[in-house]
Amino acid sequence: MRKILFLVVCSAAIVLAGCAPKTPLAPEQDDQAAKQFQPRTGLGAIYVFRKKQFRDRQYLLPVTLDNQLIGHISEYEYLRIDVKPGRHVITIRGAANIKAEELDVEADTIAYVEFLNDGDYRFYRSVSEEDGQNAIKKRDMARKHISGVFPALP
Repeated sequence: MRKILFLVVCSAAIVLAGCAPKTPLAPEQDDQAAKQFQPRTGLGAIYVFRKKQFRDRQYLLPVTLDNQLIGHISEYEYLRIDVKPGRHVITIRGAANIKAEELDVEADTIAYVEFLNDGDYRFYRSVSEEDGQNAIKKRDMARKHISGVFPALP
């Protein structure tokens, strides 16, 4: 009886260990380059990062820029998105998505957007350069589905 119980417990542990998805990470050199916090000449950059939280840790959340899927982030991960100057809308879609964050990004500047989960509500907030850089330095860079420079909205 103990052997059967042991096998059941081991099998359940193996199955559950595979249930927590992890976003594929960007190459280390991309992560290190992004952590230099230098926008490309004539362009802006947006860093989107997710806090480590006690709820929804296992979910990979899709990040869209101007309604175009950029990638997915898990807890304690970030994405850097190079953009043309102008208006952009960042959305992280989830079961209780509340709103999107609209940004006006200027050339040669960086915007930092933090994704928060406060109980049953998800929201975004722009943070200062200092807070954004400190948070990014502690996170891993998620791999983007698409790359390149994204144009501004009309």
